[in-house]
Amino acid sequence: SAARGPDNAPPGSAARGPDNAPPGSAARGPNNGLHIVKPVPRFAKDNGLFHNPTIGGHVAITVPDLEVVKRRLEAAGVLFSDAGQYAMLGYRQIYLYDPSMNLIEINQRVG
Repeated sequence: SAARGPDNAPPGSAARGPDNAPPGSAARGPNNGLHIVKPVPRFAKDNGLFHNPTIGGHVAITVPDLEVVKRRLEAAGVLFSDAGQYAMLGYRQIYLYDPSMNLIEINQRVG
Protein backbone atom coordinates (compact mmCIF):
# COMPACT_ATOMS: atom_id res chain seq x y z
CA SER A 1 0.00 0.00 0.00
CA ALA A 2 1.09 3.62 -0.54
CA ALA A 3 2.96 5.45 2.20
CA ARG A 4 0.81 7.81 4.19
CA GLY A 5 1.79 10.87 6.13
CA PRO A 6 0.91 11.86 9.69
CA ASP A 7 -2.43 13.17 8.45
CA ASN A 8 -3.13 9.68 6.99
CA ALA A 9 -3.63 11.15 3.51
CA PRO A 10 -2.33 9.13 0.56
CA PRO A 11 0.39 10.60 -1.70
CA GLY A 12 -1.02 12.86 -4.42
CA SER A 13 -4.24 13.59 -2.55
CA ALA A 14 -5.50 17.11 -1.94
CA ALA A 15 -3.98 16.98 1.54
CA ARG A 16 -0.55 15.83 0.34
CA GLY A 17 1.43 16.38 -2.84
CA PRO A 18 2.80 13.74 -5.22
CA ASP A 19 6.09 13.77 -3.30
CA ASN A 20 4.15 12.94 -0.09
CA ALA A 21 5.12 16.27 1.50
CA PRO A 22 2.51 18.24 3.40
CA PRO A 23 1.03 21.29 1.64
CA GLY A 24 3.15 24.40 2.15
CA SER A 25 6.25 22.40 3.05
CA ALA A 26 9.43 24.22 2.02
CA ALA A 27 10.92 20.88 0.98
CA ARG A 28 8.03 20.07 -1.35
CA GLY A 29 8.68 19.54 -5.05
CA PRO A 30 10.50 17.28 -7.46
CA ASN A 31 13.58 19.53 -7.55
CA ASN A 32 14.45 19.41 -3.86
CA GLY A 33 17.15 17.26 -2.30
CA LEU A 34 20.89 16.97 -2.73
CA HIS A 35 22.29 18.16 -6.07
CA ILE A 36 25.71 16.76 -6.98
CA VAL A 37 27.09 17.73 -10.38
CA LYS A 38 30.41 17.75 -12.21
CA PRO A 39 32.55 20.62 -10.84
CA VAL A 40 33.14 23.53 -13.21
CA PRO A 41 35.59 25.87 -11.40
CA ARG A 42 34.88 28.89 -13.65
CA PHE A 43 31.10 28.44 -13.67
CA ALA A 44 30.30 31.33 -11.30
CA LYS A 45 32.69 33.77 -12.99
CA ASP A 46 31.57 32.77 -16.49
CA ASN A 47 27.90 33.27 -15.54
CA GLY A 48 28.21 36.43 -13.42
CA LEU A 49 27.33 34.69 -10.13
CA PHE A 50 28.83 35.12 -6.66
CA HIS A 51 28.22 31.45 -5.84
CA ASN A 52 29.34 28.33 -7.74
CA PRO A 53 26.67 25.61 -7.49
CA THR A 54 28.91 23.07 -9.24
CA ILE A 55 31.52 22.89 -6.47
CA GLY A 56 30.85 20.39 -3.68
CA GLY A 57 27.17 19.82 -4.34
CA HIS A 58 24.38 21.57 -2.49
CA VAL A 59 21.03 21.12 -0.85
CA ALA A 60 18.06 22.34 -2.90
CA ILE A 61 14.77 23.53 -1.42
CA THR A 62 11.65 24.24 -3.47
CA VAL A 63 9.46 27.14 -2.32
CA PRO A 64 6.12 28.41 -3.64
CA ASP A 65 7.26 32.05 -4.05
CA LEU A 66 10.93 32.80 -4.69
CA GLU A 67 10.34 36.57 -4.74
CA VAL A 68 9.21 36.47 -1.09
CA VAL A 69 12.39 34.61 -0.15
CA LYS A 70 14.55 37.08 -2.09
CA ARG A 71 12.95 40.06 -0.34
CA ARG A 72 13.57 38.49 3.07
CA LEU A 73 17.20 37.73 2.20
CA GLU A 74 17.75 41.27 0.92
CA ALA A 75 16.18 42.74 4.07
CA ALA A 76 18.53 40.62 6.17
CA GLY A 77 21.57 41.63 4.11
CA VAL A 78 22.24 38.09 2.87
CA LEU A 79 24.21 37.89 -0.38
CA PHE A 80 22.68 35.54 -2.94
CA SER A 81 23.10 34.79 -6.63
CA ASP A 82 19.96 34.93 -8.75
CA ALA A 83 20.61 32.42 -11.53
CA GLY A 84 17.16 32.77 -13.08
CA GLN A 85 16.21 29.75 -15.20
CA TYR A 86 19.34 28.08 -16.44
CA ALA A 87 19.99 24.61 -15.06
CA MET A 88 16.57 22.99 -15.12
CA LEU A 89 13.71 23.81 -17.44
CA GLY A 90 10.78 25.23 -15.51
CA TYR A 91 12.70 26.26 -12.36
CA ARG A 92 14.16 29.56 -11.16
CA GLN A 93 17.09 29.25 -8.77
CA ILE A 94 18.96 31.39 -6.29
CA TYR A 95 22.09 30.34 -4.38
CA LEU A 96 23.42 31.43 -1.02
CA TYR A 97 25.64 30.22 1.80
CA ASP A 98 24.32 29.23 5.19
CA PRO A 99 26.24 30.45 8.28
CA SER A 100 28.54 27.39 8.05
CA MET A 101 29.33 28.18 4.38
CA ASN A 102 27.30 25.31 2.94
CA LEU A 103 25.84 26.25 -0.43
CA ILE A 104 22.03 26.26 -0.55
CA GLU A 105 19.82 26.39 -3.64
CA ILE A 106 16.33 27.76 -3.27
CA ASN A 107 14.13 27.23 -6.31
CA GLN A 108 10.59 27.73 -7.55
CA ARG A 109 8.72 25.95 -10.31
CA VAL A 110 7.58 28.39 -12.97
CA GLY A 111 5.46 28.18 -16.07
